[in-house]
Amino acid sequence: MTSPVTEQRGNLMLGLVLGALAGIIAIVLAWFALVPRTAVTATTTPSPTAASTELAPADPASTPSADATSAPTSTATPGDSASPADTPSATPNPNVVTELQAGTWVTVLKSLPQGSVSAEEALAQAATMGNEMHRPVVLDSNAFGFTPNYWVVAVPGAASAQDAVAVCTDLHIDDRNRCYPREVKG
Repeated sequence: MTSPVTEQRGNLMLGLVLGALAGIIAIVLAWFALVPRTAVTATTTPSPTAASTELAPADPASTPSADATSAPTSTATPGDSASPADTPSATPNPNVVTELQAGTWVTVLKSLPQGSVSAEEALAQAATMGNEMHRPVVLDSNAFGFTPNYWVVAVPGAASAQDAVAVCTDLHIDDRNRCYPREVKG
């Protein structure tokens, strides 16, 4: 008779394990059932932010925005490009480089997201970098096929990747994550 009792305990243990697994599965399914509700809330949150961003450019100057769109080379463009941080390429800054000779190399010193950094801020940072031999400029990454939507603070004019790396050495930047060559594609 000791045998049947042992088997019953084995079945009891198996029942407890299966019950615990069923409980865990029920909790996991309940968790995933709540995730879409959280995602809807998270999706709703950025919409007011986007709406407030859209209102900000309209409030400061409706007329200059229209002028900047119709005549991107006007002198009002630099001031306007700071307002629409999400679309800085729509109103180009004349001091941002959008054309370089294909096949040349640039030495990238910094990449700044266009969505949160204005062209003027990128130009101000570029002015503090470099030296007399190597003067950085700001490139619009969208114009060169680089990672989209970045302001690239770079020293242009290198003939090869090795020449671009030499600029890093001249600027005393040994970290190749902070200073690296990129080829200008045509």
